[in-house]
Amino acid sequence: MENEITPQIEEQNLFAEEQRLRMEEKKAVRWYVMRAYKCEAKAESVLANQPELEFYMPKREVVRTYHGKKQVTKVPVIPSLFFLHGRRIDIQPVKDEHPFIQYAMSGRGDDRKFMTVPDKQMEDFIRVAESDCAKRFLKPEDVDLTKGARVRIASGAFTGLCGTFVRVKGNRKRTVVVMLDKLMGVSVEISSDIIEKVKE
Repeated sequence: MENEITPQIEEQNLFAEEQRLRMEEKKAVRWYVMRAYKCEAKAESVLANQPELEFYMPKREVVRTYHGKKQVTKVPVIPSLFFLHGRRIDIQPVKDEHPFIQYAMSGRGDDRKFMTVPDKQMEDFIRVAESDCAKRFLKPEDVDLTKGARVRIASGAFTGLCGTFVRVKGNRKRTVVVMLDKLMGVSVEISSDIIEKVKE
């Protein structure tokens, strides 16, 4: 009798454990990569009123002409793409109410996963992207990170920031690049005497 019941109990225990892990994942606070196809401003407006979620959309300055006058305006670095810092159980109700807000996914079929960015990487990216210093937004193909060295900035405005010290196409000087995997990067010129190598 026990031998007949045990496999069933084991299956129930495995199912319960899977459910527990799924719920823990939904409650984990992460930076989620999100999209709002041709609705960036609308997404920004909706998410500005969600205190439990932190919204970030990388933007760059461009010069545009309106009625014959040139104006500097900010536009998304990558159209439709933004980031949300929070828990999936808090994001999901907003997404259900506003279907144009979508998770960015990686992989296919059963291997599909929510795209996320590690907190430290995102914090460093925002520090550079929102700074007043001269910076440059990059596509992944603009730089070969394998030819650079992982470094930490030891002093100055970006103390503690981690990135890759490398040469970027179109720039003769070496720069520190903070790259969000397969999405985009941002680079800033940093003197080599204020950086230290990070052990891998």
